[in-house]
Amino acid sequence: MATVEKTAFLMDTVVTIKLFVEVQESRTAAAFLDSALERMVRLEALADTYQPQSEISRVNHTAARTRVHLSPALAALLKKAGRIDSLSRGSFTPALGALTALWGFGRRDTMTVPSAGEIREALQHVGQPTYRLSGDSLAFEDAAAAFDLGGIAKGYAVDAAIEYLRAQGFTDVQVDAGGDLRAMASARTAGMRNVYVRHPLKSDGFYGRFPLNNGAVATSGDYERFFVAEGVRYHHLLDPHTGYPARACRSVTILGEEAAACDALATAVFVLGPEKGMALVERLPGIEGLIVFEENDTLIYKISTGLAPVFEWLEQ
Repeated sequence: MATVEKTAFLMDTVVTIKLFVEVQESRTAAAFLDSALERMVRLEALADTYQPQSEISRVNHTAARTRVHLSPALAALLKKAGRIDSLSRGSFTPALGALTALWGFGRRDTMTVPSAGEIREALQHVGQPTYRLSGDSLAFEDAAAAFDLGGIAKGYAVDAAIEYLRAQGFTDVQVDAGGDLRAMASARTAGMRNVYVRHPLKSDGFYGRFPLNNGAVATSGDYERFFVAEGVRYHHLLDPHTGYPARACRSVTILGEEAAACDALATAVFVLGPEKGMALVERLPGIEGLIVFEENDTLIYKISTGLAPVFEWLEQ
């Protein structure tokens, strides 16, 4: 057994794809890794709002004036995002651009704390009522609305790479995009992979781990992107209902079949908080989760019934 690996910097993170193949297949497998990464590059160009020529940027600039036709990939991505929006009652939404632009997340040199009045105004242009998606076409109902796909695009790209490699006949694959991870394992690699959950308060520590053979995992934490202003720490996981960073959780890890759904659900559950978030996890077939939060300056957790039996605590 040989490991063929390729690493690139995409979507503001390090992306690593691994194929586990027989030694004689190594040279041939390397070419397929390049093709898988190219698919992820194309999706980054499609979904990155900070690329002026991306499809989503063009949608943001034109859909308020006229209905626009979407590529099949973007239409599918927005449909997946809309489903999580509905399931979470707006705790995750792709139509968050008015808020993220106001806070400046995504561009580290422009992050700032908006005024309460600015946040109230931005909230008028957030959420599902601001746009209408019909098949492969879309129009904004609100001229000030905009999409931000940062909460789902990485997972969607991971899924695209996995599905491409599966179609080429590979059975043992891992794609990791900054913690958004999806894996496939046949009998020859089953049981060889553990996913480690980062400790929310220790950058070099782990809270626990669990095995993953086939499926996806994504984690959202308040330690990922943040800035400090006047002694207060503000992170990028914004609550679409209040306009401010959600404060009830420290980290949320979601397991499921597809990385896109896990990516978006990790944000939604983080915003919902421990009680409502775990209720959503337990309600969804094929979804498991771990929510880490603080009470009285002590880290505690909620874990789903399906994940608890296989989760190994490394530090509590």
